[in-house]
Amino acid sequence: MPVAVWGDANPDWGVNTWGTRKYPPGASWAADWRWWYQYATSSTPDQDITTKVVEARWTTDAYTPGDGTFRGDCQPGRLQLRLYDPTESFYSWSKLGTVWATYVPTGDTWCWFIEEVTGRLAPAGDPNRWDVVVTADTWASRLTASSYQSGRPAETVTARINAIVSRLATDTGLVLPAVSGSVASDTHTVPAVVQVSGESSTVFPGFLAQLRDAASNGVMWLQAVAGPARGYPGALVIHYDLVETAVAVGLYNDQVVGASIWNQTIDNLVTEVAWHGVNNAGVASDYAVYAGSWGVYGIQKLGPLRLYADISQGGAARAASDAMANAVLGDRGDPNRPLVDTMDMRNGDRTHVNGTPSTAWDPTTMTWDPRHVIQWYRVSGQPQESYWVVQTSHRLVAGTWEASHTLMPFSQPSHIP
Repeated sequence: MPVAVWGDANPDWGVNTWGTRKYPPGASWAADWRWWYQYATSSTPDQDITTKVVEARWTTDAYTPGDGTFRGDCQPGRLQLRLYDPTESFYSWSKLGTVWATYVPTGDTWCWFIEEVTGRLAPAGDPNRWDVVVTADTWASRLTASSYQSGRPAETVTARINAIVSRLATDTGLVLPAVSGSVASDTHTVPAVVQVSGESSTVFPGFLAQLRDAASNGVMWLQAVAGPARGYPGALVIHYDLVETAVAVGLYNDQVVGASIWNQTIDNLVTEVAWHGVNNAGVASDYAVYAGSWGVYGIQKLGPLRLYADISQGGAARAASDAMANAVLGDRGDPNRPLVDTMDMRNGDRTHVNGTPSTAWDPTTMTWDPRHVIQWYRVSGQPQESYWVVQTSHRLVAGTWEASHTLMPFSQPSHIP
């Protein structure tokens, strides 16, 4: 029995198919997409791997509201990339390198740090050895593991995040792409960064952990940006936005090719929102807000949610946390409320059920950053619903780009004075 391969010998997985399949009409994936390997800040055209890509599956960073903070702590995404590479260029790749992709028509760009390159054992000249799977993460393990000489004094949120951005931008030993920051002003004080318990005095929490902690009053996210020369070289931007930063984006039903049937579930129910606040003096305080239905459904807890603010008693910060808690309880305090969990997009011309033309495919609906809020009408046709995009799963093959968005109900955040 012949062995199916991903290369040109297989019509389903041939890289020639990738380069010639056309969508939308008049364009091809090879023209619309750039994929490349990059080491640190340098990149040259011979690192272009666009024509070697067979299939790509990736998830974006996840931000689940209530996961540590109101907006949720960043949870890294992952790439699985299938290549057919007769030149065997992957043998020269450093495990400190990065894989990049950019969708040229919109400029949407992604970056992943290589974790593993896997191939098939085969004799020299056997095409099977050219089938390669690359696994990579949106955050390098050297940024998520313990860090070296990264202690910091107590300082403002803005100063802390800018200091980490500066370290990542200048520490050549980390072997990173170019890094810059776009950091909102936040004068709340964050505690000093101290050594990891039981470790050397030079060992401190990882940079991602430090960023997560500093961003408790908002949302921290990583943006990949393509360079001017066919994507080369790619760069990274670390963003920090305040918790109230939410950009509503309307979504036409025509762009949705599938969605979970709306459901009424206990899983989304919240009857208690708990807070853990730390004031400028480092003094912590805890409290919780309950829904009137907690006695019926029991304690369905969200939190404790971290805040850098004085929430111990009456005041502007306490009023803001109360308002956010009540917003969550109002949005998620009723298990009979119909909600949508997932929403699927796909490239291609849209048509109505009766076959008549509909709104053209909008590729921007495939990508959402943590600030964006989807505004969409419920399946039941009731008033407009708003959702955070928790995470997106992408799948890209010749001629087809699919995206499945995981959703959670949007609850209005408030500015924390």
